[in-house]
Amino acid sequence: MDEETFLPLDSQEISPMIARRNIDFSDIIDQVVTTGVAREIYSTEGCRSAPGKDYYGRFFYIHDNHYFIQLHYGNWYNVQNTPFWLMCYGKGWLSAVEERPKVKKALMKLELEEKLYFTGDDVALIPLKLELGVDKSVVVESILNQITEINDLLEKNYPESE
Repeated sequence: MDEETFLPLDSQEISPMIARRNIDFSDIIDQVVTTGVAREIYSTEGCRSAPGKDYYGRFFYIHDNHYFIQLHYGNWYNVQNTPFWLMCYGKGWLSAVEERPKVKKALMKLELEEKLYFTGDDVALIPLKLELGVDKSVVVESILNQITEINDLLEKNYPESE
């Protein structure tokens, strides 16, 4: 993305509605995590939010499974047409490299459906589908359901040892 030519701006691209939508997207990330915590499904103990050059996200975990949900502009532009992505670390965070093959094996079904990618560090990266033409609460609920399905798949197929 950085190596591509900068396209000249037009007035629609700097519209306040673009800014408003980006704020909405960040709010959806926060609402998914706070709703999951309120329902006692997610935990954020010891976790934080994380902004970066082309993303905003929140760390959380379900039981022993560690996740990072993010609004990621680079993935949206380069990988698949969705702003929302879920990174799945398995039973540890980034430093737990021994968990990566277990996660890949557990989520193989998603890979066959072309719904599983990997970061440069080999962390599972899953695009989250958006419901179109619906209220924000429906979008949040849909994302919560997708994460539950991913976690169920992970728990069902997670190998105890490699």
